[in-house]
Amino acid sequence: MRATRTMRIAVAGLAMVGLLAACGDDDDEEASGSASTASEDAGGDTAAFCDGYLGLNAGEPTAEKIREVAADAPDAAKEPLEAIATGFEDEGEEYTDGPEFGKNYEAVTKVVVNECTEETIEVTAAEYKFTGIPEELPAGIVGATFENTGGEMHEIVVLHKKDGVTESFQDILAKGEEEAQKLVDVSFGAFGEPGSKSTAAFDMREAGEYAAVCFIPVGSTPDAGEEVDGPPHFTQGMITEFTVG
Repeated sequence: MRATRTMRIAVAGLAMVGLLAACGDDDDEEASGSASTASEDAGGDTAAFCDGYLGLNAGEPTAEKIREVAADAPDAAKEPLEAIATGFEDEGEEYTDGPEFGKNYEAVTKVVVNECTEETIEVTAAEYKFTGIPEELPAGIVGATFENTGGEMHEIVVLHKKDGVTESFQDILAKGEEEAQKLVDVSFGAFGEPGSKSTAAFDMREAGEYAAVCFIPVGSTPDAGEEVDGPPHFTQGMITEFTVG
């Protein structure tokens, strides 16, 4: 699930969120939970919900698939997932451009981070770098808060080199989108306007080489509109490599 302009990059990966209300301290505390401490009375099948959510992120969203995930979801995620499914039915991809999608997606993602993750990190984005990403992370579903303290819009997209790939991330990205997708798996995460703070969950259950990347064009601000033609932020250094194992 992806919101706003990042949804345009890949609607097929139900990922991410934009135009969200800032998360308070209570939200950060909630996000520090893990699948091993999920409440027994939350409702649903937590393991199936976590797998289903990650499947949505890796596949193509449909109302039917979203409702299948909702059937296994903890109670706190059922209503926003149903609202998202209805939005897709009524409006299609255009639904992801509205604030209702952002609100509902954020609610679902907080449940995922609380119920499915065993590791959480706090990532800050500004021109043109990420901070808060460790050099190494344990394999698993990783939760993150994503805060944009810069003046431009930023996103975090996580790439994982497929088995046998030895090329550098810079060389992979230089090949263009179609060729690069043959070499990496993509885990979409979060998008934020300046001053925003949102929640993300990443599938890092497979060990290997990863990179956090921002593909937003240089010059993208809330006032700039959709026609910004600058180079991607990662060409200015907004790419952070790390390992998972």
